[in-house]
Amino acid sequence: AGTNTTQLATTAFVTAATANAGGSSDELEFTANGAVTAGKLVVLDAAGTVSQVTASEAGLPQIPYTDSAAGTAGEHVLLWDDYNEELLYIANVANRYNIDITTQSVSKLSQSSWSFDVVGSHPQALMIPDTGYFIARGASALILGKNLGGAVSIAASVAISSVLQWRYKLSDIHIFPNGEAYLFGSEYISFSEGQPLLSAWKINYDTVANTISLGARQDSTINISALNPYTSFLNIITDKNNNAFSIYYSGGALYVSPISEAGGAISWGAEKTISVTSSPQYEPYSNGPTSHEKVKYSAHTDRFYLPFKYGATHVGCWVFSLSADGTGILKNSILLSGMPGGDEYEAVTIGVSQTTENVGFIIDKRTGSSQNWGNDFGVINADGVYTSSEVYTATGIFSAGYGYDNPFLSSVDIGGAVVFGMKRFDSATQYALTLHVARMTTTTNAQNWIGIASDTVS
Repeated sequence: AGTNTTQLATTAFVTAATANAGGSSDELEFTANGAVTAGKLVVLDAAGTVSQVTASEAGLPQIPYTDSAAGTAGEHVLLWDDYNEELLYIANVANRYNIDITTQSVSKLSQSSWSFDVVGSHPQALMIPDTGYFIARGASALILGKNLGGAVSIAASVAISSVLQWRYKLSDIHIFPNGEAYLFGSEYISFSEGQPLLSAWKINYDTVANTISLGARQDSTINISALNPYTSFLNIITDKNNNAFSIYYSGGALYVSPISEAGGAISWGAEKTISVTSSPQYEPYSNGPTSHEKVKYSAHTDRFYLPFKYGATHVGCWVFSLSADGTGILKNSILLSGMPGGDEYEAVTIGVSQTTENVGFIIDKRTGSSQNWGNDFGVINADGVYTSSEVYTATGIFSAGYGYDNPFLSSVDIGGAVVFGMKRFDSATQYALTLHVARMTTTTNAQNWIGIASDTVS
């Protein structure tokens, strides 16, 4: 007890692997790295010492990472680059971050300047799996971007102003399981301009030649003239069974259509509705950059999630399921306690786990002249029942303004965790980006144990 060594009762394979450590065939002596309790599992460190097995519970950190130099734009997209295992921040600058899920820590790797306009556009972006390349849509262009050579850059771009004009919220980009990419949206919003149908444009991209272009418009028969470009978003999602759907909200209902892709052509099935009418009438979106939340999907629960808000009264989440033909069932309309007091909820975003029922919420709320934020972490089961396990509220990271001065929220699944982003926009002031790393599963190194400590080392 007076030294920092401990005896280990080992298995046969550990005895063979650590033959040089000395001791009998049943016990080996190692130097302890930190406190070790007798009877606890230990792991072998790189330095040849041993430390006690650790476990980190799922949950959200109370203090986020802050980057005070992340450009002036509030609107942004977070991407997880599975090729380089880095977090990308896509805005009017392009940043790279390293994420440690176990410690929920963030470290900045680089920041790149580029000509990509995101202000007022509600930008979208998707990684092209296992390539380091991504496709992103800004205010006037669709870009093929790349994260190679330690920097993020634009490999190629194509103008989209004549395609989407200013109706950015009514669009989405999607990469199907076969690798084919499409831009979905509508060139028109009213019959006075043209036929307001849900349309698709094939995105032709080449990561070898570094090129990108748009194919011809493909129209569905789905009339989206009722969509408000300020309060509606289009979502294209593929589930774990490779069923793809277009989903949007309008006037108390979710509209769902199954879609498929083959040979460069999109096919749409009959549109169906899921009533989410409530009193008061909740809205998943609002005018301004703060309510950018899109529908999220969990392959673990096979459920879809769309957060909503209503003034100063409620924030919550609709949970629904979809069959292959787009028939949906609303499982629950969850209400969160949120944060007390204040003028109104500005936004709520959700992160869902792909391996557990865990979910995390980040909530933004204005209180007079200040901005409050908080998080709520818990479990939503397949029936849509929410059990909260961790609630945290804090005073505002930003001083509040109105309209476009409010923080913009984002989230991205990085495998085992979800990273949330908060960023306020001001054309003259560079406000900080905050990143919250939510562990979605309990992490442990117990699988690497080499023995059981016989002694306690303090």
